Amino acid sequence: MPESLGGEQCAARGKCDMGGVARDVNQRFLDKGVVATLIGKDAIAAIVNANNPVTDLSSEQLKGIFTGAIKNWSEVGGDDLPIKALVVKSSSATRNVFAKAILGGENYQEGIKVITPDAKMRYTVARDKGAIGQLSFAFIIGKKKIKALSVDGQEPTVNNPNYPITRNLHITTKGIPQGEVKAFLEWALSPEGQKVVKKRFVGGK
Repeated sequence: MPESLGGEQCAARGKCDMGGVARDVNQRFLDKGVVATLIGKDAIAAIVNANNPVTDLSSEQLKGIFTGAIKNWSEVGGDDLPIKALVVKSSSATRNVFAKAILGGENYQEGIKVITPDAKMRYTVARDKGAIGQLSFAFIIGKKKIKALSVDGQEPTVNNPNYPITRNLHITTKGIPQGEVKAFLEWALSPEGQKVVKKRFVGGK
């Protein structure tokens, strides 16, 4: 099951039974007969070292940190410690979704450190009390030495659809799902299927 752009293209061309797209499906593919079924959402977490006393930031505070306007943890209720903001690579959907939700059209601070691949972010933050990074919540479930911050009072958990930094997870098909594909999607949206989705992602229902 191809994902992202491939998940749109294969469905449009009838080359796969199902594709996966971790964002909203481009309208040009919908115009070609692609049908998108929302099965869940991926929460993008702002992660910090487990020893950082900060547990919640507002969207404005996060914006200040990642644009460089806020430079020390003491400015947001933490220790007197320089903030080291980290981002994933520019081609990552995680980075783009975070920017769209938080930066309000502004750019990440000049010279911000890039961590690649995405999964390396949790190890980097775990080693540095002053660090803050961005990462799919699915990567940090059950991990020690790091924690996900609440944003605007909303926790990034699989049971919280109100968390403000998310991207939609779609299954794409060529036309209305039929046969086994239809049965699979019905299962994915059923209480049983959503239990599986919620092991890593926010449920779609």
